[in-house]
Amino acid sequence: MKTAVAQCSRTVPEAAPAWNGVATSSLPFRSRSRGDEDIAAPKPIPMGAVSRCVPWRLLAVGTFVFALLPWFFPGIAEALVLDRERVMAGEFWRLFTHPWVHFSRGHLLVDLACLLGLGIVAVRRGLPLDRREALRFLAVIGLTGVTCLVLDPRLDRLGGLSGLNVAFAVWLGRGLWSRGDRVIAWLLLGGLGLKLMAEGAGWITLVRFDEPGVEACVLNHWAAATWGGVVGIQRSVAGTYPTKPASQAGPG
Repeated sequence: MKTAVAQCSRTVPEAAPAWNGVATSSLPFRSRSRGDEDIAAPKPIPMGAVSRCVPWRLLAVGTFVFALLPWFFPGIAEALVLDRERVMAGEFWRLFTHPWVHFSRGHLLVDLACLLGLGIVAVRRGLPLDRREALRFLAVIGLTGVTCLVLDPRLDRLGGLSGLNVAFAVWLGRGLWSRGDRVIAWLLLGGLGLKLMAEGAGWITLVRFDEPGVEACVLNHWAAATWGGVVGIQRSVAGTYPTKPASQAGPG
């Protein structure tokens, strides 16, 4: 048996412009031109959609608190870690709580650093996280845990934020693509793909463990990336709205 490891709020101006009768936030958008052809920027996000977002600051504080508590209180970690025998005994909440449990200090620091970096990119690029998208993240966490238990019979325990980081990176890449940040999206998703392939080939691992029987679970990362795409962690706020006609595009 083995143990495997694995701010959205915006200030909307009071006098927001309307487009086709729909009140929108006056967030800036760009219109690029290629010769005589105008490429319209995505439609601004409606104010109602912005109000349904989960604040990034709240998510950041909650993530760090929930990740640090199990580290300092082993009893909490034991109650949250994904344990095969206990899940089979009916403790299904472990499928959703295991990302908050880590098996070494380096494991904890690497996972939090990666998640913080992705969060900074999301905030700097102005990507909100809709409440429904947050629920999809929970679904991906559960499905990833089930996949690891089913496909890896040797798996005894699972923990770590790395699977959630992968799903977050998929969501972020798709969001950047929908907003027109194609270069950053390619770099993010391409880098993620190369990392997954290198891990699968055994060329790299970001975290090593001194305890015998504890190793990185590459399947956890692949499953998170797969379910992140299948379940639809994507831009349900900005990405699903049609683009403005080129004639109505705002200034660059």
